[in-house]
Amino acid sequence: MNKIKLIFAVMVVVVINACQNSSQPESDANNTVYSTSFEKESDISGWSGVSKENLTNISCPGGKHFSLNISGGCVQPAASYEIPVVQSGKYKLSFWAKMGQTSQSAILYLKQAESSSFPDSVYAQVTDTTWKYYETRKSLNINSPSKLKIEVIVGGIKFANVFIDNLMVMKTK
Repeated sequence: MNKIKLIFAVMVVVVINACQNSSQPESDANNTVYSTSFEKESDISGWSGVSKENLTNISCPGGKHFSLNISGGCVQPAASYEIPVVQSGKYKLSFWAKMGQTSQSAILYLKQAESSSFPDSVYAQVTDTTWKYYETRKSLNINSPSKLKIEVIVGGIKFANVFIDNLMVMKTK
């Protein structure tokens, strides 16, 4: 009887790990343009609108120890990060996130840094208050070497905050 319980427990762990791994693609180092899990203060270097106080000891499933807590209201974007020049190609944004409040949302955009037009961007909208993996549905097409920019829009008329972890920008094939 104990062997059956042990086999069942091992099978459950294997299935859970397979489900978690299938919901988040493995990073391909050759195609990764930017990747951070916000584990240390240097991981927010270059970000505007955030400081070390935004690092929080809440992390996504399978994450390390910390995430980034970004809050906002009327002034947008609440935070942004500019990625140095990338080559022509298609780029996607992926991350884990959760909202701090119900009935609120956040949007993470990936766009060309020189463009102020949101139609020239890709995005994912965060609405859940539990951790969820997000990925832009489309890829951002860059036709010549250019800087990329990640912008975080959160809240609006009402204050809101979003927790972000395992943020990654990848060049797609």
